[in-house]
Amino acid sequence: MSEASVIIDGVRSPLLEFGSPDLDEAAVFVHGNPGSSLDWERLARGVGEFGRAVAMDMPGFGAADKPANFDYSVPGYARFLGRLLVERRVQRAHLVMHNFGGPWGLAWAAANPEAVASVTCINTGVLSRYRWHYLARVWQTPLLGTKQSHINQ
Repeated sequence: MSEASVIIDGVRSPLLEFGSPDLDEAAVFVHGNPGSSLDWERLARGVGEFGRAVAMDMPGFGAADKPANFDYSVPGYARFLGRLLVERRVQRAHLVMHNFGGPWGLAWAAANPEAVASVTCINTGVLSRYRWHYLARVWQTPLLGTKQSHINQ
């Protein structure tokens, strides 16, 4: 196992890697809300016995940076994931996604189909044209919802 941090566009993200870092194909574990790379440690460790596995803390979660200027949207997280995979030299990804990690990873996959080896969604809902319910809209509003924590840190 390797514990490291990467910096993508100025945002530090801790990550766990198992297996050979020389392999360009990896199982990529994307956590949900709340979550971190540690959610995947046991599973990623097992995968690492057969191939390469990568699990990261996405911005705003776990021990990752929580910058006020990060794009905390599905496209923003998808871009971050893509840049992280380039940084770690993962050319083909077996995506394993939980909860919010599903939309983030699927948005990246839709933009990069040639780089997707497989997709596994766990407790992930993807609803086209979904309108967030009242409390979710409050939650996404700076100073009212959880984005306040990103502003203050």
